Amino acid sequence: MCCESRARLIKELQHRAEALAGADVRKDEFLAMLAHELRNPLAPLTNALHVFRQFAGDALVLNRAREVIERQVRYMARLLGDLLDVSRITRGKVELRKEPIQRSKLVEIALKTSLPLLEIA
Repeated sequence: MCCESRARLIKELQHRAEALAGADVRKDEFLAMLAHELRNPLAPLTNALHVFRQFAGDALVLNRAREVIERQVRYMARLLGDLLDVSRITRGKVELRKEPIQRSKLVEIALKTSLPLLEIA
């Protein structure tokens, strides 16, 4: 192997090592963000459970606490679903099927998808 070939090989290996290091940093950033997002709903859930213990006889307060729990559980379920989707995509388990669709159907699907997010806000 000549010096020029070795130099190209070394340069290619360095490039690949840098790409892997960058991917590793992005993965760590993603995991940190994910942990933060999954931890966020825990405080309202914990507070709602505390309310259940403290106000066992007050139906209005308990109903509000139940609503908080339901909302946060839906939020966490969406986060976990998104995480599973990311996992499927990165492992190549998602198949993209192209097909024609009517705009009205597309708007209907978008509204159904967005409605839970609008209810939280």
